[in-house]
Amino acid sequence: MNTSVSSSWNPWPWAIAGFLGCFFLTVVGFGVFAFRLRFDLVRPDYYEAELQHDAQRAGRERALAPGSAATVALDGAGRIDLQFPAGHAGAVSGATLRLYRPADARLDHELPLHPDPAGRQRLDTALAPGLWRAHLTWTHAGSDYLHEAVLVVPRVPVPVR
Repeated sequence: MNTSVSSSWNPWPWAIAGFLGCFFLTVVGFGVFAFRLRFDLVRPDYYEAELQHDAQRAGRERALAPGSAATVALDGAGRIDLQFPAGHAGAVSGATLRLYRPADARLDHELPLHPDPAGRQRLDTALAPGLWRAHLTWTHAGSDYLHEAVLVVPRVPVPVR
């Protein structure tokens, strides 16, 4: 009777262990990567703001009505120029400008406004280059208004030497 066992090397257990080890490291690496990602909501009080959606929609519609159009624009020097409707000039109360930065919620801020009697105001703000969303809110004759604008702050070109 011949009971000799062949002692040849079998690669399958090592290949399976190597594959499972690589798979485990990939899953752990992806978990660490996903944990470090930031997911910024539009605002920290997102749920409370969403509850006021109907009031905001009505304010947008009032701001779009003829004679109620406001403007928010960026001038060449990086300042924000605001113009309230002519019919609201001198009687605007509770005006605020909320600036949202979609790329980084940490840069969002809100500014109280005090327009001149003609309904104009210029703000010297240092905004980071890129896309900003401006929400201008004010109250006139007991009605709330909301005007939204998109501002794009250009990057300052670097002079070539």
